[in-house]
Amino acid sequence: IPVTLSSSFSQCTVTFDSNGGSTVEPLAVISGMEIGSLNRPTKAGFVFEGWYAEAEFTTKVDSTYRVNSNMTLYAKWISSTTECTVTFNVNGGSDVAAQTLTAGQTIAVSPVSTKAGFVFSGWYSDSALISAVSFPYTVTGNCTLYAKWTNNVYKVSFDSPDVPWNEITYTVDTGATLTNPSWFGYTFV
Repeated sequence: IPVTLSSSFSQCTVTFDSNGGSTVEPLAVISGMEIGSLNRPTKAGFVFEGWYAEAEFTTKVDSTYRVNSNMTLYAKWISSTTECTVTFNVNGGSDVAAQTLTAGQTIAVSPVSTKAGFVFSGWYSDSALISAVSFPYTVTGNCTLYAKWTNNVYKVSFDSPDVPWNEITYTVDTGATLTNPSWFGYTFV
């Protein structure tokens, strides 16, 4: 059976203003779709910080940005001699010292933080813990990285013939509710 594509799909053209950097070819995207992977231009003496939807660098564009019309993206640059501080919001975990690097340098491995009763689930670039950060992490400006934690789940097993359950699970946040077992002729101590 022949398949006919709907003519309601329209194609948008995304052009790139590299602001003095290397040329980036235009990109064709179907209207309403995510933009996908973006090329990174280069510029001597500068580090590419990212693509923005406005020349004033208000809305940063990543691969999940949805394109609805023809548009131009603008490259933002930071001098490669700019000093950048990365701070770590540990969200209740053990302290992690801030790191100061120059733009374009990388933090090779994930800093370690611990929190009793929790498993470290990674660093995120936003306090809502949506955008995960991978390492090595290239620094392009001052920023704060946020720790995400997942509750450890603990199991408690009981050795008593009259306990109504053999095992319970709990987390540090929820705790555990225990009931005393009973056995005819005995008192639970």
